[in-house]
Amino acid sequence: KTNFIFGGRYDHNNVYGKTINPRAGVINRPNDQLTLKLLYGSAFRAPTNFELYAAPTGIRIQNLDLKPEKIQTYEANIIYAPLKIMSVQVNLFQNQLYDVIVHDVPVGTGVTQNQNSGTASIKGLEAKMDIVSSKWHSSFLNFTYQEGIQNEGIKESSIPNIATVKGNAGFSFYIAKLFTINIIENWVGDRSVAPTNPHGKVKGYFSTNFTLSTNKLFNNRISASISIRNVFNQLYYDPGIRAADGNFYATVNDQPGINGLFKISLLL
Repeated sequence: KTNFIFGGRYDHNNVYGKTINPRAGVINRPNDQLTLKLLYGSAFRAPTNFELYAAPTGIRIQNLDLKPEKIQTYEANIIYAPLKIMSVQVNLFQNQLYDVIVHDVPVGTGVTQNQNSGTASIKGLEAKMDIVSSKWHSSFLNFTYQEGIQNEGIKESSIPNIATVKGNAGFSFYIAKLFTINIIENWVGDRSVAPTNPHGKVKGYFSTNFTLSTNKLFNNRISASISIRNVFNQLYYDPGIRAADGNFYATVNDQPGINGLFKISLLL
């Protein structure tokens, strides 16, 4: 009833050296309706060429000793399926980031450098429910709550650009073994932004997506689909950057209004 999983990854790079990333998991099924999981993982992000070799200027100097950013993840997961037509899943998670690369850290009078001086922590909860009520209909519901804190080495603040709450719901209808209709409603809550962003907090939004697709027809050779995104033409924004002149400025980017895609697939 219990499985143990162990793994790991070893990397060696002539620029940033070696990194070892283990992972482990314990999965227990006390009965057919209940599954319990405890998971641990680790990973890294290598410094980019821009971060390593950013052209020196009068105020910035290179740092060829940058190390990879590292993350350790912890998860506790419960999957409960009391009925054949329904399953519920709850996931608690915490992510710890170390050696986060912070740009332009002051290292002297009027001089800055990229350094591994940052840390961050993200924790939260995810919940999911799937229902297959019949061979003609199914639905799902997802919800996420998360909090993020970062420290640049000098001060602590909330991680910008992530929504504290978000979720979506979807419905699928199967019509006469010919068509499938999918309707998905996405919800993203308010998002904080970097202090340098003049637009302030980005408001949350709802967005509806619709897809109508056929099963494979004519001896399983032809299928077609039409997808419409942002059905109600909602105006919403995502946090972003502007860098047309080579410098980075925090801003917001408006997202596409109603748009669609029609596709025909032919198996030759």
